[in-house]
Amino acid sequence: MEFRSILESVKRWLFVSDEEVLLVTGAYIANLLDGPPVWLMMVGPPSSGKTDLILLFINCPNACFLSKITPKTLLSGHERAEGGLLSRVPNPVIFILKDFGTIQSLPSSSRNEILAQFREMYDGRISMAWGVVKGPVEWNGKAGVLAAGTQAVEEDKDLNTVLGERFLYFHIKGEDRDPQAIIRNISAQSPAERERLKIETQMQVSKFMEKILRKKGFLEKRAPSMSHQMFKEN
Repeated sequence: MEFRSILESVKRWLFVSDEEVLLVTGAYIANLLDGPPVWLMMVGPPSSGKTDLILLFINCPNACFLSKITPKTLLSGHERAEGGLLSRVPNPVIFILKDFGTIQSLPSSSRNEILAQFREMYDGRISMAWGVVKGPVEWNGKAGVLAAGTQAVEEDKDLNTVLGERFLYFHIKGEDRDPQAIIRNISAQSPAERERLKIETQMQVSKFMEKILRKKGFLEKRAPSMSHQMFKEN
């Protein structure tokens, strides 16, 4: 299977360009290589295909899909949480956030706490402490991010202040697409057919990525480094 066949499958399902598919693919692969993490934010209007583009990799090796996140998602001091999500995902991990706006819509205290965790996660180390934990809960590893959002994400001053230039922003120009071509592309397929194409394409991308990554040895990675000790009752 060649990547050209992947592009053809994607474009049967989505009205997107080769450039956009290649960009997201490159960001995904880069996060499995040595070097700093790549955080890619696909920015565009509703129905521009930005979310479906990053969801192409939802079943791929080391990917972790998140539709919602709270301040206790990544790290947690609760005994049942076993340190939080970062203790259970591969290292490196690629988080797929289909709508970054869900973080923006949170109360400011929760949003700022999550963004502060993201800043530390990008740098490869998070250390937090709670009263129920003897010593801090720590994570050391590599985490990439593929996210989608509207123009409001890039214009969010709080986001830019906390995270700086950690995200790479790519603009999908929905207004540059031919509306009539999009309508013809969608109307030619029933909802059931589009769902079938979606699932088949995602699985095709997953199998292709796993094959080439395993062949190159990129999947032989280490477990995340975690340390935490819970208080236990006598």
